[in-house]
Amino acid sequence: MPDKTIRIGPLCMDLAGGNLSNGTKFVVSECDGSPTQSFKLNLTEDLVSLAAGKCGDVYFGQPTDGQPVILWPCTGTANQTWWLR
Repeated sequence: MPDKTIRIGPLCMDLAGGNLSNGTKFVVSECDGSPTQSFKLNLTEDLVSLAAGKCGDVYFGQPTDGQPVILWPCTGTANQTWWLR
């Protein structure tokens, strides 16, 4: 993440519709350099949107296939903990 994006080929992780509200889904879209495509992994392993100052949160804390990741205030809970591989 040297440029603060999370990429899969030409696609970047993004916030749906550029929305910064709680509950906004994380999506994959064309990399365009928009602020909603910038993230950091902080010291407590929270994935933080630099545009919103909020965390990636597994919806309702249910780690099942297909469960969306949403934007939510950082709480330090397990459903907001991420790591690089």
